[in-house]
Amino acid sequence: MGNSGIMRPRTRISTDQTERIQTLLDSCSDPRERERLLVARMATTGNYTLAMMATAVGRATSCVQTWLNKLVAGGVEALIKRVKSTGRTTKLTEPIAEAIKAKLKTGDWRTAGEFRAWLKSEHQIELKQATSYLWLGKCEGGLKAPRPCHRDQKKGAIDAFKTEGWAQKLADLNLPIGVPVEFWVMDEARFGLHTIVKHCWGLKGVRVVKRFQQRFDFDYLYGAINVQSGAPVFCHMPSVTCEITWEFLRELTKTAPNSHHVVLWDGAGFHQAPPTEAAGQNAGQAAQAEEYKDLANVHVIKLPPYCPELNPSEKMWDQMKDAVCNRADDTIEDLREAMLPKLRSWWESPDGLMSLLGQGRNWLGQQVNAC
Repeated sequence: MGNSGIMRPRTRISTDQTERIQTLLDSCSDPRERERLLVARMATTGNYTLAMMATAVGRATSCVQTWLNKLVAGGVEALIKRVKSTGRTTKLTEPIAEAIKAKLKTGDWRTAGEFRAWLKSEHQIELKQATSYLWLGKCEGGLKAPRPCHRDQKKGAIDAFKTEGWAQKLADLNLPIGVPVEFWVMDEARFGLHTIVKHCWGLKGVRVVKRFQQRFDFDYLYGAINVQSGAPVFCHMPSVTCEITWEFLRELTKTAPNSHHVVLWDGAGFHQAPPTEAAGQNAGQAAQAEEYKDLANVHVIKLPPYCPELNPSEKMWDQMKDAVCNRADDTIEDLREAMLPKLRSWWESPDGLMSLLGQGRNWLGQQVNAC
């Protein structure tokens, strides 16, 4: 049986544009324009069928026919002209985008599903999951772990301490004029034989197994960072008491015996200024003041309550936990040995600790430099 289909009539292309087509083809580097000009040149020869031209450029015959129709109707310029599609009108208007950004600033949504539910409730807009991620991205959103803030922290306490509180507390110390002063941020953390489990790299399809133990033997690591140089001081201690804290301060003063030392720390009960004055005290207190009289050059400034983010030394402990995680040590001595490489890296390269102070956003360093 013969082919009963109706043959497509050939599109007649004027040879008047042949020279123009060839000139553009020789100088064209755009792939889109080149394939269209190639079809136009083939059509002007009259030697190629529509199917042959479509095969040459890897397009459907209907697509090539559309190109030829444009060439006949408007010439070469119409063939290669780009028409920008307006697309569908987005529902993400500027007011909605601003409302989304306001919600992102306060971290109101934990999942994209909660975001979609809010859009549907507040703006009667229903989105697919993929589109919701696109909208969040356009509004500069990203999945983040929130920084904890104690519920009892007073509103504005942090800004007030940075702008006024620090300067006032420093002035109240009445530091002697002309004597070098070292500024420190100090904290301590508890580490023990109870395994800290954290993420690690593993092979796809294979579950990583790490030894784990629940043992409640603990050790304390005291640490201080010099605000001016980043130089650290660390001491392992068996417990946390006022006396132990003062022993750590004694080690700290050895770094610069002829200087005064200002220590910034939180309001823990064992964070008390050394008892260096015996006036008006009983015999026991007088003996204690005599014992710690060498700490007369140590001055302490306490942070506002529930504001640990003001103390950059808090960040050290997250890095130390990364260094000793996924371990099951037998003794405290083994744990201390595991901490040593990380401590050594801080001793040898104080720049790593200086980065914890915030660098360009280091409010404390700016305040110290202004003193």
